[in-house]
Amino acid sequence: MAQSDITMTVRIADAERFRLFVWELTQLWFRMRLINDPHAEELERIVERFNDGGDDEHEPTRWR
Repeated sequence: MAQSDITMTVRIADAERFRLFVWELTQLWFRMRLINDPHAEELERIVERFNDGGDDEHEPTRWR
């Protein structure tokens, strides 16, 4: 019996709309810091965790 395998990698981070979304989250985080919003640190951790994350084959992408 014949068998085949396929491996597919989809990098959402390369999609322009997704890049814009992450940029907008970063801008919101900066504005929250300026007004001393208590949730700014939480958003900072979320954005930084995403920015610092990579995968096994590629360097992490920086959105700034």
